[in-house]
Amino acid sequence: VYSFDVFVHIDLHQMRHTLRCMRAILKPGGCCFVAFANLLAPAGWRRFSRQKRYSVGGFYFVSPDIVRCLLLRAGFEILRVSEVDVDNTYLSRDLLVVARRPLEGGE
Repeated sequence: VYSFDVFVHIDLHQMRHTLRCMRAILKPGGCCFVAFANLLAPAGWRRFSRQKRYSVGGFYFVSPDIVRCLLLRAGFEILRVSEVDVDNTYLSRDLLVVARRPLEGGE
């Protein structure tokens, strides 16, 4: 499952629901790629500070710890998390994650 520029626009409750749905459609061992708006990244903070409030279509910012919590509680194993890179448009604002549904024995 590939989700880019989706989770940056939805709130925490919708993120939780969507991650649970993603896990349900993945086969054991299946992977997903998800992008989140990272409040702790330099460009993420700049965009957040210019945004007066959350609105549908606006950005909803989270921290890496919140992302880990949502993914783990939705039943995913986290395989890879991006690092901030101020020279990259997306990595200076977003947190990119690869996770997978555990194999049957890991559930």
